[in-house]
Amino acid sequence: MKSGDVLEILYVPTTNGMMRISIYGFQSSGTSGYVQASLNDITVTEKGINRKKTVVKCVTSLHEMIMNSPE
Repeated sequence: MKSGDVLEILYVPTTNGMMRISIYGFQSSGTSGYVQASLNDITVTEKGINRKKTVVKCVTSLHEMIMNSPE
């Protein structure tokens, strides 16, 4: 992470624990960034240009990984 980059952290309570969503970048229109979502020991990272779509895509990927896990 370079100095001057924007970092936001969201905590979302779920029935399985606390989901942490870290959002890096997305400073101005058209700049890329990436989102990292983690729940317990599962972590997913997505990169994109649109902040909202990237967050939704990352949370969706995390949900799919949880649903497809053998536990």
